[in-house]
Amino acid sequence: IIFVYREGKQLMASPLEYLLEVWNWVELLVIVAGFSTLGVYFQTQSVIDQVSEGSDHGLFSAYRRAANWAEVYTYVTAALICCVTLKLVRLLRFNKVVQVLFITISTSFKPLSGFMMMAGVVMMAFTQMGSLLFGSNLGTYSNIGSSLASISLMTIGSFDTEELTEVSWLYGPIFFFLFQVTMQFFLMTMFMAILMDTYADVDGNTDVQKLRM
Repeated sequence: IIFVYREGKQLMASPLEYLLEVWNWVELLVIVAGFSTLGVYFQTQSVIDQVSEGSDHGLFSAYRRAANWAEVYTYVTAALICCVTLKLVRLLRFNKVVQVLFITISTSFKPLSGFMMMAGVVMMAFTQMGSLLFGSNLGTYSNIGSSLASISLMTIGSFDTEELTEVSWLYGPIFFFLFQVTMQFFLMTMFMAILMDTYADVDGNTDVQKLRM
């Protein structure tokens, strides 16, 4: 209650400045997730008590409802734990390395935004290409959604080149080679270059007093 009162007081005092701070959004998420967890917990216990007492005549539907509420409780608890864990990072703000890390992320936001737009266009180009080439033979490329999921998995190294080759011994390897060269060698290299340049500039600032979260 004290925590909610403190955050509410700060929000009412200067709402614009409060909402512009990223960590304040984390605090709000902790509050929302906390109250949601309490509400879902009591609702889940109520449904489980009804099932255990046998007061609900639709026994199967009652068990199913109890299982659904227990699953929702797991989700909101996971969200709460995630937000609380993120707050631990803020406690390390006195460390210069952590400060440099967060300043690097905030400083590189603008160039990374433009880069992500370009990367998104490239991803969609390969998504449509994969759907057109392999959609009639592979379920993983049967539509835009599944094709995008397959392309995203291929980006992080989860792929099956044999199924592409089985569909087409020519287009399969060419598609895989072009995607890997474009994403891994060009786009990922550009991404790391943006971060490293920004980190070098921020780390070059030796005035610790100017480092802010």
